[in-house]
Parts: sequence; C-alpha cells; structure tokens
Amino acid sequence: MSKKKSARARKEAAAKQAAAGAVPVAGQPPEAVPAAVEKPLPPPTVKQPVITAPAARSRLTRDQGAVILFSVLLLFTVTVQTAWMAMALIALALVFGIGRQPLRRMRERFCIAVIGLLIYEVITGFSAIYSHFGDTALAEFYKQVAVFALVAILLARFEKKHVRGLLWGFAAVCAVIGFLCVDAASNASVFGVFRKVTEAMEANYSTIEVTLYSRVNGIYNDANVSGSILALGSLISLYLALSEGERKRRILACFLLGISAQSFFLSLSRGAILCFGITLVVWLAVAGRGRRLRLFTLMFISAVVTMMLSLPAMRGIGTRSLLPDLLTLLTGILIFLLDWTFGERAAHLLEGRGKILAMAAGVLAVLCVVFLVAAVNLTQAHTFQGGSEEALLRALRLEAGEYTLSAKGSGLDNVSVQIYSQTDEQALIAKERVTELYNGSLAEAAFVSPGKDANVFFSFSSAAAAELQGVTLSNGAAIPMDYKLLPSFLVNRLQGGIFSDTSYLQRVQFMVDAWKIFVMSPVIGHGISSTENLYPAVQPFFYQSRFVHNHLLQVMCDTGLIGLVGFLGLLGGVLWLLVHRLREERDPLAAVLLACWVMINSHSLMEINFSVRAYFAMAMVILLLPVLLYARPVAEKAANLGGLVLCALFWVYLAVFGGLLESRRMVIRDAQRFGSTDAVEYMSALESYARRDVFYPTEYQLEYLVNAVNFDHELFNDQMLEYVKALRANGSFYACSGITRYYYLPGKDFKELFACSREGTAQRAADPESWNIEVAFYRTDVLPAAEGRMDDFIDGVLKYQEYLLEFNQGRIEEIVLAEENQAFMDAVAYVRESGMSDADAFAYLSDLQTADQ
Repeated sequence: MSKKKSARARKEAAAKQAAAGAVPVAGQPPEAVPAAVEKPLPPPTVKQPVITAPAARSRLTRDQGAVILFSVLLLFTVTVQTAWMAMALIALALVFGIGRQPLRRMRERFCIAVIGLLIYEVITGFSAIYSHFGDTALAEFYKQVAVFALVAILLARFEKKHVRGLLWGFAAVCAVIGFLCVDAASNASVFGVFRKVTEAMEANYSTIEVTLYSRVNGIYNDANVSGSILALGSLISLYLALSEGERKRRILACFLLGISAQSFFLSLSRGAILCFGITLVVWLAVAGRGRRLRLFTLMFISAVVTMMLSLPAMRGIGTRSLLPDLLTLLTGILIFLLDWTFGERAAHLLEGRGKILAMAAGVLAVLCVVFLVAAVNLTQAHTFQGGSEEALLRALRLEAGEYTLSAKGSGLDNVSVQIYSQTDEQALIAKERVTELYNGSLAEAAFVSPGKDANVFFSFSSAAAAELQGVTLSNGAAIPMDYKLLPSFLVNRLQGGIFSDTSYLQRVQFMVDAWKIFVMSPVIGHGISSTENLYPAVQPFFYQSRFVHNHLLQVMCDTGLIGLVGFLGLLGGVLWLLVHRLREERDPLAAVLLACWVMINSHSLMEINFSVRAYFAMAMVILLLPVLLYARPVAEKAANLGGLVLCALFWVYLAVFGGLLESRRMVIRDAQRFGSTDAVEYMSALESYARRDVFYPTEYQLEYLVNAVNFDHELFNDQMLEYVKALRANGSFYACSGITRYYYLPGKDFKELFACSREGTAQRAADPESWNIEVAFYRTDVLPAAEGRMDDFIDGVLKYQEYLLEFNQGRIEEIVLAEENQAFMDAVAYVRESGMSDADAFAYLSDLQTADQ
C-alpha cells in the first residue's frame, strides 16, 4: 500500500510541477526539483531510439533509384525493340524476382487481374510454338515476353509508395517520345542523335515515314499508335500538375504535359482524339465534386494553349524548321502560367456556385456550336501562288447526272481541275482507286456523276498566280473554297466523310475477316501472328495488314477463347479494382487511372495498339498500377499458397521460354558456324537444329528434306518421311511449296504434288502472286518432268484452274493471272478438249513454253 501511495504522490507532485512550469531533471526524483522557478530550465539532451535523418534519406534514395531504373528500362523497352533487349529484360526479371519481398508482394497480388495476365501470357507463349508461321510468330513473341518481363519486375519490386514516382517516370518517357516524334517530323536534330544511339543497340529507325498527310506520323511509323501513347502521357501529366503542391514540381508537370499534349495533337489521329475526348468526359464524371471544377479549368487551358500553338507548329512540319520543337517545349510553360494566373482563381471563385457554373457551361456549349457552324460556313477565296504547291481538294455527294462548272476569280485561264469519283467499294480496296470524270481546264469542265453512292472529288491547281473566289455547279450547288476558321490540312483530312474514308472502311473489313479466322479455331486460336498470315485465305480482295485493328479480336484469333478469358480477366480485374476504389472513396489517382483504362481500351478497339511493343509496354504498366495500389488476394486463406504458385509460375515461365528463345538464338549461331562436309554429320546437325528450335523448325525440316532427296540414302528416309508429314500438316504456302518442289516433283508423284500445291495456295489465296508462282512452277518445272505422265499433269492443272474459278465467285476483286500464265492454262484446257495423245500434248505444251521464253 505504501508503494502505491508513494507512486501516486510522485505523480501528483509531477503534475503540480508541470503546471508551475518546472522541468524535472534527468536522474532525480520529482520531489527533488523546486516547486516553482521563474524561468524553466533547458530540456536535457536525451538519446532517443529513433531512425536518424540520414537513414531515412538513404531509404528514400533507394526508392528513387529503383523508380528511375524502372523508368529507364521502360524507355529502352519502347525505343529499342529488339530481340536482345527482350532477352535482357527476361534476365533482369529473373534476377529481381529473387528474395522474400517478391514472394510477399505476389501473395498480396493474388488477384483476378494478375491471374488473368498469367493465363494470357502462358497461352501466348504456347501459341508461339503451335503457330504454323514460326518466323512471324517469333517476332511477335519477343514483343510479348519483353513486356511480360517488364511488368513482372513491376509486380515483384514495387509497392504503393512507389506509384507516384512511377507516374513521374511514365510522364517523362511519354514526353521524350513526343518530342522525338515532333523533332523527327521537323528539324530532326535530336532525332538524328537518337537514331544513331539506338542503331548502335541494333534498333532501326532509318525507314520510318515521320510525316504523313501533313501530320506527325511519329517514330513508330503510325500516328495512331504514337498519338494514343501521348494521350496517356497527357492524362498522367495532367494529374501530376493538379496533385503537386510544390510550385517547381507543378511547373515540371505542366512542362511534360505540354510536350505530350502538343505532340498528341500534331499526330492528328482522328480515332485517338475522339477516344481522348470520351476519356476526359469519364474522368470529369468520376473526379468528384470537390475536384471536378479544378480539373476542368486545367483541361480547358491545356486544350486552348495546345490548339493555339499547334497552328503555327504545323506549318513547320516537314520543313526542317526549329519552330515545331520550340513551340512544343513552350506549350507546357504557357499552360502553367495561364493556370497559375487564371485557372486556380477561376476555379476558386466558381467553387460552390452551381448556377453560375451551369450558365457558364451553357454559354461554352453555345459558343462551341456557334464556332462549329461558323467554321463550316465562313469561307474565303483561295489564292494560288503558282508552281507545285498542294492542290485545293474538295468533295461533294451528287445525284447521278451531267454537270458543268462556273467559276469566279482572277487568272482563271491558268486554273485546271481534275474531277474523279470514288465509291465505298473503291475506297475499301485502296485510297487511290478512283474513276476519273474530267481532267483539264476549269473553264471547260463538264462531267457525269455516277450517283449518291459515290463521292465526287474536285482537285483545283494552277500553273501561275490566280485567285479562285468561288465555284458553282450547274445544279446550283457551291463548292466551298478556303475556310476562314479551319486550317487547310484539317479540311483536307475530312474530305469525303469519315465513314466513306478508306481507313474506316478497311478497319471494318479487317474485323469481319478476323471473325472468319477466329471461327476456324475458336478454342486455342492459330498462334500469334495468325492474322498476318491467314488474312489472304479469307479476304474478298487482297490487302496487306499484319493486325486486326481490334485488340479483342486479335487475341481471339491468336489464342482463342482460352487466351481471351485471361485477357478479359486482366482488363476486367483492373476495372473492378478501380471502380471498387472509387465507390469507397473519390480517390483522384483511381479516377485518372480509370480514365487511362478507358483511353487504352476504347482506342484499341479500332487500332493495332496492343500489337506494337511500345504501346503494349506503356499500356501494361498503367493497367497494373491499380494492382500495386488496391489489390487484395481473392481468397485470404489461400493467399500464401496462391502467391507462392503465382510467383513460381511467373519465374518458371520466364525461365522456360527465355531458355527456348536462347536455344533458338544458339541454333542460329551454330548453323552459321557449321562447316563440315560429311553428309551424315550435316544431316544430324539439321535434325538437331529442327529439334532445338521449337518456334521455327520448318526451315531446318525443309532443308533436311531437300538434302535427303539429293543424297538418296536409306539412312535418312525415316526422318525425311516424318518431316514430309509435318510440313504437309503445316499447310502454309512456304511449307507446301517446298514439298512440291523438293519431294513430290523429284519423285514424280503428280497427284500429291498438285493436291499439296492447292493446299498451300489456300493459305495465300487472295494474293494473285501466289497463284502466278504456282502456275509458273507448273510451266517451267513440272511440265518437263511430266513426259509420259501427261494425263496426271493435265488433270492437276485443270483442277487448279477449277479451284481458281471457284475462289473468284462472289469476290470484290477477282484473281487475274499474268498473261503468260493465263495463256498456259488456256492451252492446257485446249489440249484436253482436243483429245491429243500423251506425246502430242507434251510436244504442243513444250513448244508453246519454248516460244514464250
């Protein structure tokens, strides 16, 4: 009891001393300190068991270093798109996957999005093996595995605390890409240095077309792809500019925003701009009341500054001018200054004033409508300076009938006009496919319009100075001249209408034909790169497209429903994380990531974005940031086991497929160094190459086949027959052509030769060159070997002709053989109809072939 009272007394005394201002001295009981002093004694220096400032700075530096390293890896991934870079990323992913921390993080990330990612990547890896087109499949697989290795590093080594730094790195990489795109299309000084550096790392930027139709085509040779990447950079930079409190950081964020926004707009990708507008609306909708107005003001200021500076910047595109570079760098600075002086104050003044905001929104909407009406109606005369400047192009939809033109202006004797029409079918086949209606002097212009299903184009030009004030058709319709409020490049881009444009019509056709490919193998698909190789088998006319221009259909064709399940698991899992977070709290970071999700998936429904390594890498980093931020295990009890399995599968997949890729590279090196003249040793080497190269054994199997036929030794027969069966099952034009030439022809097995030839042609049936190659092969190689076997030869050729006629039924564009090949087919048909003997038929066709040569 006495101890308790003593303790209580000491506490009471300490409380009185504290109230009186006394400070206890270390090591003395409270009672020993005077009850009160005029000035408190200074506090003693006491060593506290806390982490010191230097240690904290050291930890922060390590985090920053990790983020910077990842940003550099991201930059190299999207600019050095080579096989060795993919292998380097695989090696780094395996190294960074070692340790307890990756395992712990994988346990935390045992969620639908990551499981879907793994399923999709595993089936993609196997599809690279079971694809019949190993050479192109291998190129695609390097892209897939490189990006998977990059995001494996992201998932294994980074956490929520790193996300802001990763966003800064992402915005910086986008700005670098954007500036390179603009510089390449204008001055090219920075791009020239970049190209030399990347070429030293085996990348190739020497063949890209950096400008296209007076717009920035970008370093990826596709304005739509680079535009979509830069749209993501604009979104992330916009978020950073809004959320940073320190002025220096806000200036830097606006600077990055200006570069991405300006280069995005200069790409003039109609699809990307449309999807970006939808994305901004979604972001505003989910931003929350307290943040929506501030977000809108910065969006508005950014858009106004970007469009104002883009007009002079566009004049410097393709002219070796520094102006586009300088204006691109200036855009962000002006955005910050206007936002600092006007945007913040406007948002603060309007906050909470709903009626004023509604009125302002209404006024803005009216002004936009007024501007659009004025933009399409306010026109002026067009002045020709003379020489070779770009022609004035205009298009109208006209009723069928005869028309004449009347014009007003000066120097009209110098003005000529080319008038041509283009139907939707013509536009679908090719932008250049037109029907000329008139070409000559404007004063004498007259033409016949084919009707409403076609656009009629008028291309005015002048050899000398002239002014064209207006042109009127005989039915009273006026052809507009220059638009006062719209730049000429934009007007030309919109001529003919979006839905009659070649790019739109062909995209629709790509998707229709992709569905045909999918239903041929709906479960596992045909392997990556399938559409590039199988499109000619289903096309109604021949066109060349490596990809579908729709990421979902591309996955379906390549990996079937199994791959689609994994891919949708990734996209759906990320969407669920973001929506769930926004329901819990109006998190501004979740809002911008949701906006990015919308941009990525809406634009990729009409573009090849996910089929380009640069875009695929950028998109996957953004898609997986919500996993770092908000992911929870799908089953808490199974999290430990699930995380372990997940971690193991990630690294086993990378190790196995990385090893298979390296085996392929070793095979190539071994084949280049091989120099033996011993037949058995050489054939054994070919057999080894075909076994070790699981991605593309076809070339070694075919080489083995050729040499086995030449050696004609029973030692090689069994393996040769096995390869014949494998190559025939492959069904590609390359494999079947090889068998017909190097196996069936030497053995004079004409029935199988022609059957195999038809099978190979089916894979490239829409390509006229494939048919011509085979018919030329019949003329020059098969005919000389068919002496005494003309019945089989003629049967095979006529069956090939029947196949061609059948294939041409209902096509938009028929296959037409070259003149000498068609003459040969007609001669073979004549031989059958005339009933010539075997010897006479051989002599007749041989003489015809000799005469042609």
